Amino acid sequence: MKKTAFILSFVGGATDTLGFSLLYQLFTAHVTGNFVLIGSAIAQKGESDLLLWAQLLVLPIFFITVLLTTLLIPEKVTVKTAKHFLGVQAILLILFLVFGFYYGNEINNMTATLIAAPAVIAMALQNMYPKFLFKKMPFTTVMTGNVTTIAMNMGAGLKSKNNAQKGISLHLYAAIGFVSGALIIALAANHLQFISAVIPVLLILFIAFTVKKEHL
Repeated sequence: MKKTAFILSFVGGATDTLGFSLLYQLFTAHVTGNFVLIGSAIAQKGESDLLLWAQLLVLPIFFITVLLTTLLIPEKVTVKTAKHFLGVQAILLILFLVFGFYYGNEINNMTATLIAAPAVIAMALQNMYPKFLFKKMPFTTVMTGNVTTIAMNMGAGLKSKNNAQKGISLHLYAAIGFVSGALIIALAANHLQFISAVIPVLLILFIAFTVKKEHL
């Protein structure tokens, strides 16, 4: 589970960073961050108002993905179910790469929405995994909850003079994975642009091929 938490969080950090750095600060995983950018764009003109409509459109895309996926989740989740969802996620990230490669030099509200949509859908699926697929997994697309849990458990451990690391392992791996993904993909994007999305694609495929029943 530690490896899966690290890898999924790496993918979350990498995908979000790609969208933020190459699509004029458009979030693909932390979509609520787009509310802040929308507010900023309305309050004052700046870089973030270039893709105001794209930032607005990814919110219903995320919402509808979660709604429809909830309807499609089978009553019994198996390894085959996990492979199917991970496979779909990998395909979506490939589309993110392809659309970004072809339209990355012509960024406007239409092309940005087209590029971001597959990544937003992929991250919406991943955001749901702790609820129905990897039920022991912390969230791997946004780190606020994980950092809060790490700090609270460390404080509780120190207060009771017990091992401060108890109960924070998966959250810590997730946080480290997210930061690692963000840093590495930021460096890769400087040279490879959207082609660097191949990294999260390969990582998701790796999880799909190695997922086991005990991971669910």
